[in-house]
Amino acid sequence: MCSCGVHSLSRGDLRRMGKTGPDPAPAIVRKPHTHEATGVTVQLPEGTGYGWDHMPGDLWERGLVPSALIEEGGGLIQEGRHAVVIDQPSPLADLVASARLFTAQPLAEDLAPEDYVRAFLEPFGADIGRAVLWEDPAGMRVPISDQFFRDRLGTWKIGKRGRGRFTPLMAETLMDPDEIWLGVAAKPDPVRPDMQELLVDRRYVRVDPALGILSVMEIGRKWWEPVTMFVPDREGRPNLSALNARRGGKLIWKRK
Repeated sequence: MCSCGVHSLSRGDLRRMGKTGPDPAPAIVRKPHTHEATGVTVQLPEGTGYGWDHMPGDLWERGLVPSALIEEGGGLIQEGRHAVVIDQPSPLADLVASARLFTAQPLAEDLAPEDYVRAFLEPFGADIGRAVLWEDPAGMRVPISDQFFRDRLGTWKIGKRGRGRFTPLMAETLMDPDEIWLGVAAKPDPVRPDMQELLVDRRYVRVDPALGILSVMEIGRKWWEPVTMFVPDREGRPNLSALNARRGGKLIWKRK
């Protein structure tokens, strides 16, 4: 993370430094650099790493911030998980009727965490310790890495409630979703739990009524937000109401 800062200097400060003005900028010498994830070669200034020509957030929906969605939605609301509603989801029955069955299959239980993580990363061409930049069906570039499955201390968080075995289906949800929603979520402030902050998030939705499995992948504040797999109940029925609660905001992509 960048920790750059700017300190202003007065004319007196410059005099004490033996200067009469700013130092001249050095000549820019460029060298070719090929990005491993995209294969694109660019000319970078010497001493500058890849990515420093990009302002973080500049391409996040082209500078989209919660206020832009709030304005389009006509103001804030409190409707379940959503702070803004722009598009109304199609009837849930229609989504289920047009659903495409998963081609990926759940993994065996009791595998090592690394096996579950690699099962998610490999379809994107990524691996543990090797991230890639992937473009989703709506044209958004998303970083794919093992950090998705690590907590703040760097330890694995893949085994929560036995959902690690579904990582191949999580990957397929991103690569071939039924819908992609862009929304505004009200989340507790990490510093002031008594307050809320508004965050733009991106939800990938996939339904498989045959397996009784529903998948929602959310990308938000820290690149990735919670991974949600709704596994079937004891009778093999999917929890459709839980998935439908996440279909809200602005629909930016839908399978035809």
